[in-house]
Amino acid sequence: MSTENINSIVNEYFELQQTIETLTKRQDAIKNQIQDTMLNNNSLVINGDGWRATLTETKTNRFDTAAFKKVHMDLYTAFCKVASGTRFTLNHIKTA
Repeated sequence: MSTENINSIVNEYFELQQTIETLTKRQDAIKNQIQDTMLNNNSLVINGDGWRATLTETKTNRFDTAAFKKVHMDLYTAFCKVASGTRFTLNHIKTA
């Protein structure tokens, strides 16, 4: 692939990344607006034309790795394993 072709593809990637970020911000704002409306109306469920929105409280249990590591460093070390993989990064470099 020529440098011109790869530059074109990378530029398209950055344009799509910007579009996704913009749309995600819009989506988050709309989601917050819907949630605020539900909270203000004391409504945990609302139904519309082909959709339903629900607000539910959730609880999860998370393992506190940092605390475990402090108290049981020997066990933490014994159960750690190395994982390998490939990492791809693409950064936009501003030119002067």
